[in-house]
Amino acid sequence: MQRRVRMEKLLSTQCRVLRNVVNDSAFGKVVRDLSLPIRVHGSCVNTKEELVAAWGDSLHNSVDGRGLRELVASPLSNRWLVFPERVFLRIFIRGIQLRCNLLRTRVRSARHGHGGQTILCRGNCGQPESLVHILQSCWITHDARCARHNRVARELAKRLRRLGYTVFEELRAPTSTSFIKPDLIAVRERRATVIDVSIVSDGRGVTVWNEKKQKYGADEFSLAIISALRAIGCDVDFLVHQPMIISYRGICFPQSAKAVIGLGLSKVTVSDVFARHCGFSAYVRHLCVAHGVECTFLPLNLTPDPV
Repeated sequence: MQRRVRMEKLLSTQCRVLRNVVNDSAFGKVVRDLSLPIRVHGSCVNTKEELVAAWGDSLHNSVDGRGLRELVASPLSNRWLVFPERVFLRIFIRGIQLRCNLLRTRVRSARHGHGGQTILCRGNCGQPESLVHILQSCWITHDARCARHNRVARELAKRLRRLGYTVFEELRAPTSTSFIKPDLIAVRERRATVIDVSIVSDGRGVTVWNEKKQKYGADEFSLAIISALRAIGCDVDFLVHQPMIISYRGICFPQSAKAVIGLGLSKVTVSDVFARHCGFSAYVRHLCVAHGVECTFLPLNLTPDPV
């Protein structure tokens, strides 16, 4: 495709020497050969746009790339890739490995034909040891998953407080049968925004978003939150619910990104929050515990914001 573009530029050249080359019959044969369609994973491609689309479809239809399809609707989730200077190099590389499902697991190792090797989790879960299992459901990484979730919630709370919001973390709101405890309630100018953080598996964004909206949007729960706020002297006239949904690969649900930007957070800040959730610490903990080695969490450290 690149050779075709170069040849097309030569066809329009005004240089006398190059015009002699272009008018040669051998050059014409090269141009005709380059004009033929090329095949990318079974698809015929004639233009650069079709080439990009074909490679994209090939990636999104693969096992490792299926979850990346959501990036099409969430370009903000890629900002830390476009501006890598905001992330330490070693974390940048690990983040790419996480996003592309390239971290070593038993399921991935078994693809290379290592005969007789078990693919079951080293935590004796009885489940295949895939990356999504390690980061989303394995009992070994439960504490790391909680730390990952709390890291995102605390970061959001810190950034919102800088914007003048009064932020309540895990405020207990009694209901008729029990109580609810949303991750964050941000209040400013008598308007409260309920933010509940969820880090989900591929393709679960829409489902979890609807579940959260339905849960906290119920009249009983809304009234319970308003009553709990008023009980501590925080009067509100309006309450909205904005779930914060991020996939374990660091891809934010588009409505969540739009909602927090609407609260006043910059795109750079929101992108940093997505990156900070990185699940590499959970992956490391899983492997260390499985091998009987103590380890500590490895949070994604970002460079400080410019003053």
